[in-house]
Amino acid sequence: MFILWRLLGFGDDRQLYDRVVRLETKAETTDSDVRTLFGKVDDLTRRVDANGEQTRRELSADIRVLSEQVGEFRGGIKLANWIAVTSIVLVTGLLGWGQIGDAAWSACKHLFGYS
Repeated sequence: MFILWRLLGFGDDRQLYDRVVRLETKAETTDSDVRTLFGKVDDLTRRVDANGEQTRRELSADIRVLSEQVGEFRGGIKLANWIAVTSIVLVTGLLGWGQIGDAAWSACKHLFGYS
């Protein structure tokens, strides 16, 4: 540095030389700090990516479990609907046959004079 200083023609101005040396030291320190900061940013980015991947896996597992539970719930609703429809059909059919039987009985009684 001192040789370059002499070649540029600044001579023996010690105060100016000391200022330039301090400026270069600060530049080197800043450069080192920037490299350290980039390293920390890279580390933070890797940790965020790892946490994001873990969160995606956990959410995927939770969604799978919920999908299975929804499927079971839908199956239960379908079974309940099938039971309800079957019951309605049976009751309606029995009532219909009951009315047909009552009508036939009434017709027979009327035909044979038992009314």
